[in-house]
This record gives sequence, structure tokens and C-alpha cells, in this order.
Amino acid sequence: MTKKPNMSRRSGRRGVTLIEAVLYISIALALIVGGLVFYRQASFASNMNSMNRLLSAILVEVRVIARETPIPPVGQFIGTSVFENMLITRESVPTAHVDMTKDPGQRIRTPFGGSASFNMFVQPPADGGSLIYVILPDLPVEACARLSANSTAGQTSFGTNLQSGQSYDDAVPPPAGSVQTISRGQTISTSSANCKASDLDGDGRVNVDFTFNYVE
Repeated sequence: MTKKPNMSRRSGRRGVTLIEAVLYISIALALIVGGLVFYRQASFASNMNSMNRLLSAILVEVRVIARETPIPPVGQFIGTSVFENMLITRESVPTAHVDMTKDPGQRIRTPFGGSASFNMFVQPPADGGSLIYVILPDLPVEACARLSANSTAGQTSFGTNLQSGQSYDDAVPPPAGSVQTISRGQTISTSSANCKASDLDGDGRVNVDFTFNYVE
């Protein structure tokens, strides 16, 4: 006679309960979100370091060019395309930041995707020295805040002797947009508030202009 199996006996296996499934999913989502946040922070920090190195090297080279080149004469404005060509020809810009497919004046690319521009107005030391203009479009608001913060002596994270600057919306240029002034001794909290105020369309991107002084 065949013995019937005991239906009341448990096989030792059991399915995952709804509470356990929700718990597992919650842990997995937390790990994914945490990983994404960490990646974003690490990526931003890496781009900021690259940006500071790029701008610092270029500003040093711009000053070298100004020292080596007695021309143009006092009172002349050196435009973006001229400076850009000088910097690229002298191999002052890492190849990773040069895009020759772009139009002249837009070939020096920042780690955040925009085109860095540099101009100079030549004037004698008696008038305060020549002025170097740095134009950085399409920056994240966080990058704007970090780059704009400086000491009372005008020391920024990438250059010295800052005279002034401004931030404004990437899609709404001045005078229509909200222009925030960058002044000496501006703290990171003030810079952050100003950069956020410049972002009128709320896309998290702004333009930033800096004016540095060069005295030979």
C-alpha cells in the first residue's frame, strides 16, 4: 500500500513576503540613489579641478603674452579670436579642451561644455595696468559660486588680482536679465546666492564674466 505524503509537512522553503520584498526594493533604491549622488559629486569635483587648472594656466600664459608682446599699443582692445589663436598656437591649452570644429573664438572648451573666451584692454601701469577679461558661458550654478568666491585681495581659485565680475542667466543676457555683481572679498555663501539669483529660467546654468588686472 502506497503511503500518502503528509500534506501538513512544510518543505522548508517559503516565498518572500510582501514586507520583505518592499524592504529589499527600498534598500536597492537607496543604494542606487546614493551611488548616483556620489557619482555626481565626484564628477563635479573633477570638473572643477580641471576648470581651475585650465583657467589658471591660461591666465598665466595671457600675462606672459602681454609681457612678451609690446604690441598692440596702449589703448587697444585685443579680441577673443586673436587671444584664442595665440593660446592654441603656443600650445597653452590642453588638447582635451580645444575643439577646432567650432568657430573662431569658441574653440577653448571648458570641462562643463561651454566656450571660454579671453580679451584684453591694453593700458599703462599708471592707469592701473591692462585688464584681462574672462568670459565663461553655460556654467552650473555651483561652479559659478565656487569660481566667484574670492579674498579681499582678489585671489580666486584660479587667478589673482580680480577687479570685478558679474553673473547672469545663460538664456537671458544683460541688460534684460538679472545681473549679479562679483566683488572683492565675496564669500562662497554670497556667491552661491548671487549665482542662484542669476538663474532666471531655472535650468541651473549661468554665464560668468571676470575682470582681472595685469600690471607689468
